[in-house]
Formats: sequence, structure tokens, C-alpha cells
Amino acid sequence: MICKICGEELEKYNKGHHFKSKHKMTYLEYREQYEGYTGKDKIFCRECGKEIITKSRQFFCDKKCRNNFKKKEKLIENNKKYEGVEDIVVCKICGWVSTALHTHINQEHKMSVEEYINKFECEKSDIYTVEYLNGISERLKGENNVFFNHGGKYSPFSEKNIKLNEEQRKAVIKKAVKNRTNTSSLQYWLNKCDGDEEKARECLRERQSTFSLEKCIKKYGEEEGIKRFNERQEKWQKKLKKFNYSNISQELFKAIYLKIKDLYKEVYFAILNNGVYDYSGKNYEYYLKLKISFVKLDFYIKDINKCIEFDGDYWHGERRGNQERDNIREEKILESYPDMKIYHVSERDYIKDKEKVVNDCVKFILEG
Repeated sequence: MICKICGEELEKYNKGHHFKSKHKMTYLEYREQYEGYTGKDKIFCRECGKEIITKSRQFFCDKKCRNNFKKKEKLIENNKKYEGVEDIVVCKICGWVSTALHTHINQEHKMSVEEYINKFECEKSDIYTVEYLNGISERLKGENNVFFNHGGKYSPFSEKNIKLNEEQRKAVIKKAVKNRTNTSSLQYWLNKCDGDEEKARECLRERQSTFSLEKCIKKYGEEEGIKRFNERQEKWQKKLKKFNYSNISQELFKAIYLKIKDLYKEVYFAILNNGVYDYSGKNYEYYLKLKISFVKLDFYIKDINKCIEFDGDYWHGERRGNQERDNIREEKILESYPDMKIYHVSERDYIKDKEKVVNDCVKFILEG
């Protein structure tokens, strides 16, 4: 376009700026003065074809027509991308094509996937392609998962939650507590089994044995089952942070350690962390892997493969103790490590004569 005032050649997008800055007039005033513009343009709506008389050069009669036109253009452009692709799904409302329709259904049609399925009596395969469903686990694995290592910021039960305020978080917790069910209680299964105690106890036993060595072997075979069971047990054990030892046993082990610490490099008991006493509650007992499962040794000197077991009155006494269980545990240790020497100390004997017991333990350690 050539300006009829100054003869300057104008580009399409700088006409308004040119007339305003150089000639102190609008483009509409220029048209009326130099081009005989009458102030009206005859335009037809691109969507419905209705005639529009306007000064603003708009191409739609209203917002509804404009939005409908843009949706059609978007639909045509989207469907071109999937030309020749066989594994696709098509929206039953508007014909939108994709590998997954859940986002389209939610955003464009303002309805949930469940509502869509009920309305059109379709199945999951009408919303997701086979390839998409098979790839979900890979797309959300590890760091691709938005909840991976989130540190509690997406958990409604965490104080670090970034979406809920304190009042909302407490409401969620209150609701969860109100609706919770303790599937590990007999009463829960009695209610489920209409008071049939025998059936309830059977269900409870099944619930309590959801993860066991027998189930792992049955599901994965003997070799892989034992491997998976050991990995799970090891992972569970390493998460335990609270102490599960008696103070009196640590008193004995400290007394023994003072007498032999210069003789051996690798000595392990609950509160000894690399030669320093740690009272934080963590347990540093030696973790001994067996053929199946593992055990933790009360006091262990790895240099000479000798162990001292402290038999407390509470867990190993006549009233609550389980002698058969203790014997089986020791048999499993010696089966895996036949050269290991184990010495037992009873809490009762230690309380009766502490010095004698300490000396007897040291003698056991030093003897060939």
C-alpha cells in the first residue's frame, strides 16, 4: 500500500502506526478522507454466513460463532496428524481423534470419563488405544511419575502438602480416620462373615499371610521366590529405626567391649556405631544373611566369627519365652555358618553376678 499523503510504501502491519505518528490521524480517518470510505463494510460471518455491518472488520457475528469456527479448525488440524494411523480412538460427540480421549472429554465436553462411558454405553477400549494402555506404566515409572520422591508435598496427610491448607488437611485426616477399617482385627472379619467365628479366623489368617516365603515360592518358583522374599525382608529390616534391645544387655556388651576393643576391628552390638556409642535409637547389630531370610546378632565379633546372645527374661524366660523358636533360629544360623561359635547369657545370671558373667564372656571370646 502507498500512502496518498506522503507516498511512502506501507507494510500490512504498520499502517495504523504510520498515520498516527506522521499524519496525526487514524487509519479510519485516512480512509474516509482519501479513499471515500463511507463508514460501513459488508462482511459475512465465517461460521453461520449471516451478514455483518461493522467498522471493526470482525469476521463473526458473535462469540459463539467465533468459538465454534475455531473448534472446527482445531479438529481438522488435529485429525490431519492421525491420517494413516490405525490404532486410534474417536470421540463419539465431536469426532476428535487421538490415542487417549480422557483429557479431551474432560476439557472440551465438561464431563468425566465415567459419565461418557455411561452415556454412550462404551468400554475403556473406546477411550484408550491398546498401545497407550500398555505404555502407561513406562510413562509413569520412576522420575517420570509426578509423585516420585515428592517428600510429602502431594500427600493430604503431610504437613508439607502444597495444595491444602491446615484446615483442609485436618478435614481429610478426620474423614480417613472415620472411614478406616482394621482388616487385621478379628472383629472386622466377624462383621464381614456375619458372626461366623471359624470363617472369620480363616479370613484373618489369610490376611495376615499376604506376604510369606511359601507364597513367594508358589508364585515365582523356588529360586526366584527365595530371592524376592529375602530382598523384601532386608528392605523392611533396614527401615526399622526404633530400638528393639534392652538397656541391660547393652550394659553387659559395653563392659565386654572395654576389655577386648583393642584386639578386634569388627565388633557389633546395638549401640556401637564404628567404635562410638550411639543412643539415638538406631540398631547397629550385625545383619547376618542366611540361606533363607536373615537374623540380627546381639553381640558379634566378625574377626573371629563368635557371637554372644543375651537371653532376656521377658522374651526368653519361662513365662513368655519360646524355647523351640530360639532353637530353630540357632539351627538356621549354624546351618548357614557351621563354623560360628555362639555363647548364651541369661539376664537372670547377669543380674546375680555381673562381674562373673563379663569375665566368662571375655574368656569365651579369647579361648581358641
